[in-house]
Amino acid sequence: HLGVRRVTKGMSLGLSLLVLAAASGPAAAFDDYVGRKRPMIVFAPNAEHPSFVLQRNVINGNRIGFSDRYLVVVYVIGSEVKTDFGAGPGLSAAAIRQRFRISEGQFRTFLVDKDGKLKLESATPLSRNDIVGELDRAPLTRDQRKRVGQPIGQ
Repeated sequence: HLGVRRVTKGMSLGLSLLVLAAASGPAAAFDDYVGRKRPMIVFAPNAEHPSFVLQRNVINGNRIGFSDRYLVVVYVIGSEVKTDFGAGPGLSAAAIRQRFRISEGQFRTFLVDKDGKLKLESATPLSRNDIVGELDRAPLTRDQRKRVGQPIGQ
């Protein structure tokens, strides 16, 4: 997929946020997801931005599959923070933008695994296959799917 960068070394989101935030304040709020949720952070200048509309449509069209994979979507739209599939990180839009070094005029999507490591970064909307493919690579997901008798990749 053009514009998607798979992060192979798995930079730790918690560590990067702590470094960027000088180890204080609200940076620890993203740590609440580690071991429980897979955050997908979607940045957009506004809700009408064409890339945001496409990304939101992919998410809305796959709500059950994404929820079953413990995804929490954090939307940073202009100066607002909204979430799907779980509680928000408790950070302001400006704080999240600063920590990810994203300006208010940019569209960007980040996908983080349950271990807190950054897995995907994209300047274009992620497809369902991009998202599910990355989530299903995680050992926790494979193990969970085996327990319920579902084939991997479905």
